[in-house]
Amino acid sequence: MEEQVEIVGDAVENVGEGAKSIWLQLKDFLEVKIFEIDGYSLSYYNIFLLVLLFFLVKLVIYSLDRLVKRKVKGKTWITEGKQNAIVQIGTYVIYLIAFMLSLKSVGLDLTPILFGSTALFVGLGFGLQEAFRDFISGIILLFEGDVILGDVIEFENGMVAVVKQIKLRTSKV
Repeated sequence: MEEQVEIVGDAVENVGEGAKSIWLQLKDFLEVKIFEIDGYSLSYYNIFLLVLLFFLVKLVIYSLDRLVKRKVKGKTWITEGKQNAIVQIGTYVIYLIAFMLSLKSVGLDLTPILFGSTALFVGLGFGLQEAFRDFISGIILLFEGDVILGDVIEFENGMVAVVKQIKLRTSKV
């Protein structure tokens, strides 16, 4: 009986050594630098983190969509358009956070980007006023509920259409 316990103990120790060896090889592979510029380097580990972050973001967005639909199912106080608005705004916030995390995970300092983006956004604000106006109009449409999914609308040129999808900046008819 003691011999069997000793044999099993040796086998477990060998498996532990094998797993440790595989982990060390994987760690060595992930630390390989693909390129390096001015002290910044990109490794397989950074790419692995980006891919992992991408899948986590997709999972969180899917979960948010399911959570909102499950919590408000059958409620009369919230329309389907408002549900979509909550999910869309949540999706944009999650993407923004994920973008900032992805830049941080590959080792980029966000401070110069934030300072540079303020001047960029002022310039974009002048050039993209129409797009921002559309964006704000989309938010208003989603939250006020004047137009909801399934509504039949008539355009000034006489064309009649059914609203299929309402997003923040565009709608499909």
